Amino acid sequence: MQVSKKRIKKSFEEKAYQFLYQTIADIKNAREAEVFLKDLLTKTEHLAVIKRLSAAYLLKKGKNYREIKDSLKISSATISTIAEQLENGRGYQIALDKIQADEWAEKWSQKIKRMFSV
Repeated sequence: MQVSKKRIKKSFEEKAYQFLYQTIADIKNAREAEVFLKDLLTKTEHLAVIKRLSAAYLLKKGKNYREIKDSLKISSATISTIAEQLENGRGYQIALDKIQADEWAEKWSQKIKRMFSV
């Protein structure tokens, strides 16, 4: 992906970022998110985002670099960058907390269904 080297006005850039963040925050469900991201991102960008989030997830699950590299076909440098962001940032952790909550809810939902099935 290439981005023009021509700078836009700082005030417009700040508003545009806020517009993007608010749009993402207003997405109501996974289907809306899918439709939005498929239109917003190229297939390559979409896959890159998926691989990065998956790498963060696998790192949190204790997988080593080799396993992640082989599974996702990404470089050790990319994995290292993601590991550093996990340690020093908050963005991946926000997403991973939501994934963990969904996994917990699904696990208990299945247990409850088994308990009450006849």
